[in-house]
Amino acid sequence: MNKLSNLMTRVADIVELECPTALVEPGLQEVVESCRNVNLFFSTDIDRAIQEADLVFISVNTPTKTFGIGKGRAADLKYIEACARRIADVSDGCKIVVEKSTVPVRAAESIRRIFNANTKASLNFQVLSNPEFLAEGTAISDLKNPDRVLIGGDETPEGQKAIEALRNIYEHWVPKTKIITTNTWSSELSKLAANAFLAQRISSINSISALCEVTGADVEEVAHAIGTDQRIGSNFLKASVGFGGSCFQKDVLNLVYLCEALNLPEVARYWQQVIEINDYQRRRFSSRIIGCLFNTVTDKKIALLGFAFKKNTGDTRESSSIYISKYLMDEGARLYIYDPKVKREQIFQDLSHPAISDDPERGYYLTFFSRLVTVSMDPYDACENAHAIVICTEWDMFKELDYERIYKAMLKPAFIFDGRRILDSLYDQLQHMGFQIASEVAKLLELKAQLGTDDGKHSFVLKTPKGTRDYNPKQMAIREKVFNIIIGCFKRHGAETIDTPVFELKETLTGKYGEDSKLIYDLKDQGGELLSLRYDLTVPFARYLAMNKITNIKRYHIAKVYRRDNPAMTRGRYREFYQCDFDIAGQYDPMIPDAECLKIVHEILSDLQIGDFCIKVNDRRILDGMFSICGVPDEKFRTICSSVDKLDKASWEEVKNEMVGEKGLAPEAADKIGEYVSMQGGADLAEKLLKDPLLSQNKQAYSGLTDMKELFKYLELFNVTDKVIFDLSLARGLDYYTGVIYEAVLTQNQMEAQPQKQQNDHSTDEPVSVGSVAGGGRYDGLVGMFDPKGRKVPCVGVSIGIERIFSIMEQKAEAEVMYKKNPKLLSQLQHCEETGIQLVAIVGEQELKDGVVKLRNVATRGEAKNDFRRKWDKDEYEKLAQKRLTEEREKKDGKPAQPVKRELLRHRDYKVDLESKLGKTIVITKTTPQAEMGGYYCNVCDCVVKDSINFLDHINGKKHQRNLGMSMRVERSSLDQVKKRFEVNKKKLEEKQKEYDFEERMKELREEEEKAKAYKKEKQKEKKRKADEDLNYEDDNEMAAVMGFSGFGSSKKGH
Repeated sequence: MNKLSNLMTRVADIVELECPTALVEPGLQEVVESCRNVNLFFSTDIDRAIQEADLVFISVNTPTKTFGIGKGRAADLKYIEACARRIADVSDGCKIVVEKSTVPVRAAESIRRIFNANTKASLNFQVLSNPEFLAEGTAISDLKNPDRVLIGGDETPEGQKAIEALRNIYEHWVPKTKIITTNTWSSELSKLAANAFLAQRISSINSISALCEVTGADVEEVAHAIGTDQRIGSNFLKASVGFGGSCFQKDVLNLVYLCEALNLPEVARYWQQVIEINDYQRRRFSSRIIGCLFNTVTDKKIALLGFAFKKNTGDTRESSSIYISKYLMDEGARLYIYDPKVKREQIFQDLSHPAISDDPERGYYLTFFSRLVTVSMDPYDACENAHAIVICTEWDMFKELDYERIYKAMLKPAFIFDGRRILDSLYDQLQHMGFQIASEVAKLLELKAQLGTDDGKHSFVLKTPKGTRDYNPKQMAIREKVFNIIIGCFKRHGAETIDTPVFELKETLTGKYGEDSKLIYDLKDQGGELLSLRYDLTVPFARYLAMNKITNIKRYHIAKVYRRDNPAMTRGRYREFYQCDFDIAGQYDPMIPDAECLKIVHEILSDLQIGDFCIKVNDRRILDGMFSICGVPDEKFRTICSSVDKLDKASWEEVKNEMVGEKGLAPEAADKIGEYVSMQGGADLAEKLLKDPLLSQNKQAYSGLTDMKELFKYLELFNVTDKVIFDLSLARGLDYYTGVIYEAVLTQNQMEAQPQKQQNDHSTDEPVSVGSVAGGGRYDGLVGMFDPKGRKVPCVGVSIGIERIFSIMEQKAEAEVMYKKNPKLLSQLQHCEETGIQLVAIVGEQELKDGVVKLRNVATRGEAKNDFRRKWDKDEYEKLAQKRLTEEREKKDGKPAQPVKRELLRHRDYKVDLESKLGKTIVITKTTPQAEMGGYYCNVCDCVVKDSINFLDHINGKKHQRNLGMSMRVERSSLDQVKKRFEVNKKKLEEKQKEYDFEERMKELREEEEKAKAYKKEKQKEKKRKADEDLNYEDDNEMAAVMGFSGFGSSKKGH
């Protein structure tokens, strides 16, 4: 037997076993060592091994598709196909090809079709299905003593002869009665169904465990009772936090997809429930942890013991630990994770995977990940000063830990959450130590006690459902203002609104969101129709276009959508929330609709005044072309894209390590990618890349760059290029977009860390932090998925992150005045406490006399005065100005200038050099050229003021104060925040306090004046040229389209 591998390091791990943690499987090392170089050989010469072999086993991975039709459910057969083509290409003579991988039904037929189309007449291939039934942790014993061996093949004489050849091999150690032969299709389906049935049993007992908690039954007793029934059996009836591993979830979802594809929706829905119960069990366990820890785990240390999906393995695929960690991280818990066989790198990779970090921008996980997760090398270190212990893997060593030592090192009360029920026998001992046991047993005893004293009365907590919220009048006023601004912008661009049902047929939504399909809210059966709440507005819009055969429309839609997600309301994420979409559908001149979408984003964010922003743009075709010329294999495009997408939150070195170390990309390919993704610019960057000898030769990249260049021409006409950046590291939404992609982000921290508000019955506000506030791109293939003939309608659109914008605006500082006559100070402070106002500005008689304002923190009752602020003295200012002029004259006449004694004056809470604010001056006379009439230069605002009096007005004005970061507005902020802001501005000013080259400034002003004159002349010529064209072309629709008045899609629909 030859074991083939293209990865030399993998061969070393398996054969040499130099790294003991490379593969964790009991008994594997002994088997390999006893058979190596006897009848087991390893090689990387694939072609030679295939030529010499009589039987070729295909044992490659068959992952779930991550994009396209069937995403999140269907199996991806690209590796199976690659193997089949390789075998057909290098084989000679007769071969028996055996598929060992878990594959969908009729995969063998696909292999056979490849063989038939690519082989010579002299070749003869027989394809068998021989699925393996090995469990990780017991794989060697399962192989030596199998329950059965299944072999499927053709019912032809050649097929039966091939079956017999494989059967003879197994008969060396497997009894004949345990070898089952079937046709190929039955064998493939048996493997799929077996895993589905096993997963079903686990979900079944987990669903019963929830019922046991409510009724007071013991799930262990129930499992034992039903397990003694020979028709059921006791295996796989162990209640836990849910199943994991590489097969169960993948195979069940594959079965669901198969049933849907074969128009068996009821069967598909039945098996889908197996996955949903598994997810429910994980969420239920996580909710119990949070509830027991006084309903909050924010900033609490939690020790998570075990990360592998089961004991005796290092495999973490679909491990429940990943999802439990994710739920706890969403609540702000600090996790200390220990597993004896899982590496730190694997844990970080699993928890930062896009499928787990489901924030659309993933900013939360990538920004705070290192703060929230620590991988411990010792279980006792992980438990030290922890609030709770969570056991997620049934490692035997966890039963033998010194829990008395652990209890002494933990914070009290000390909780244990036994998700695998391995500590049931130690329950009395642990309880005697003082532990709060939150396992099934403890919960059962608690509920039994409650049942014994139940008086029939149940308390009802009046609250909104999780992931939703009410909005008070003040919040609704903000929302109404935002909506009016956005709708007004959409209408100015000629868009018309539509509305679609809040629920759709389930089959309309199924298969469009991949793994996120589990977040769809399903409704109960309504008269035979299976319905679901809409997940977004894009898919219903595509359905609307296809159903009504609309090929041309410019539409906006603002409505609520629903996602059964674990909400993070402090980050503007809910289960019920608004989406605000603008889309242009139809065939138009290239890049005009795309440019208009960017123009709309620019207008809306400018009008909302939520802070400075930039809009990053890229093109999927450019990315694909870039990866191609850098040497990235086609099958790795998506996974490498996901790494590139992290560059806005992680350093290049971290991203490169992930691409090379975790995803197997060649280092030289990663270095080439690094050269490209570091590039940013505008139209000039597109021009530069078009001259790139490699990128310009790639058809996809050349097409994308040409369009990008065209896009910037339109953006310049729209006058929005100041905010748009061509960023090659932007890799947003690659699964759906076919062309230009873009994303608007705030360029500074708009929401600084806010102090925790005092809790009261009226305040539900929480501090927020947000990422991008808008995004979109071109998607030309979505409508074709609904059209019976697959006819595509080109579409481009943008979605405004409306909930995030609401969160930002709600957190902005506001001022409120008490208008009562002679109000008492105490009553005013009580009003502030009740309404959640954090700061109070007090101006009484003494404050007016002293010229100060007293600022009071309502929560801490601390006070401070702004007596550090001093107005500029006019006489002193003009004296310094005159002194400067005198020195300039003496220097010009050749006389030595006296050293300047600079007087430092206090301004706010830090010292500034008053003279440095003055800058160099010149005498203004009637003959002084206009460009040189600079007066006094302010290096804070980078502007020139005519004379000293005007300059005095300037520095006391709003513009100067705002640039210093010292607005006169009374803000609802803490003193610590104000001081922090002063320190930042002080540092900026110190960097600026250097002598400014006045001659250089004058030169710049002259150049700017010349440019302005040239631009004015050019505009006059352009205006005259357009006037001449208007005389010749009275109805120029193309020009109207560019200007956005009455051209494409404004009110017309094509049918």
